[in-house]
Amino acid sequence: MGSQITELGPFKEALASIRELIGRSEAERHSTSISDFGGGLGISYNAEAPPSPQCYAAAIIEATQGLGLTVVLEPAVSLWENAVCC
Repeated sequence: MGSQITELGPFKEALASIRELIGRSEAERHSTSISDFGGGLGISYNAEAPPSPQCYAAAIIEATQGLGLTVVLEPAVSLWENAVCC
C-alpha cells in the first residue's frame, strides 16, 4: 500500500477493497489463505500523529474477520515509536 501512512483512513479503504477482492475471488472458486498487509504504518518525523500498532491491528482484524486468513504484518520501526491511538 505504501509507507509512512499516518492516518487509519487509507488503511481502512484498502482493507475494504481487499475484502471485496477476496470475496469475488472466492466466488470464482479461488482461495486466499495468507494476506501480507506489509509495512506502511508511519512514524512521527515532523509532528505527525500516526495511529498506534494496536489501532492498526484492530482495523485489520475488523476488515478480515470471518475470512479465515493468516495475516502477515511488517510494522518495522513503527513498533518503537510512541503513537497516539485512534
